[in-house]
Amino acid sequence: MTIRKRLLWGFGAILAIMAFLLIVNIFAVLRQYTTRDAVRDSLADVQMIESIRYRIIENRLTLGNYLLSGDLRDEDKTNKGITELESLLKEGEARASTTGVRSTLSQVEDNERGWADQFAKEVIAKRHQVDSGDATVSDLQIFYLQHDPVSWTNKSVAMLDQATQAVHRAEDESNASASAATLWSAVIATTGICPPFSFSLRRIAPVASKPSISGICTSIRIKS
Repeated sequence: MTIRKRLLWGFGAILAIMAFLLIVNIFAVLRQYTTRDAVRDSLADVQMIESIRYRIIENRLTLGNYLLSGDLRDEDKTNKGITELESLLKEGEARASTTGVRSTLSQVEDNERGWADQFAKEVIAKRHQVDSGDATVSDLQIFYLQHDPVSWTNKSVAMLDQATQAVHRAEDESNASASAATLWSAVIATTGICPPFSFSLRRIAPVASKPSISGICTSIRIKS
């Protein structure tokens, strides 16, 4: 095989392995971008979940304040909070990055609608009766406890906790996948660079070690 062919073989092997390594690196970079987007979406989901949690607790507090004081401003805050929570839940469902989070927020929405219709509005009406003299504070307390307000809150909070845990699990899995892709890319790049160069050296070395005819002739002329 001529020197030209040997060099072409070696150069071709180097190009082939470098093209393969380029593809591997592109895959690793794309995986990292995907992971970054997933982390960004996860952070947005967690922030949305915590905003919903805060609004739920706020609604309970304003309702409790109204039941204790009878202040109509607290009643207005409660009704406004219920409306804002419904809008926030719908927004969260539309922006959720996974079907699991979207489904959980839908369940929370159903539970909070039940709390508003079957508990908040009814206990507010009972407070109106107390203000008008048609019922006593004891009647209001009994009515309040019979409707078990804690169970509504615990159910919503538990579902939000599950959604947060699911988001964190998905984020951890995405990070682990990206780390594995980066590791394998580094391993392949490190082990893949050696064979083509050693192959090229084996191809070129025998040729370089053989004396050429012109060199022999030059040596003979010098000696003569």
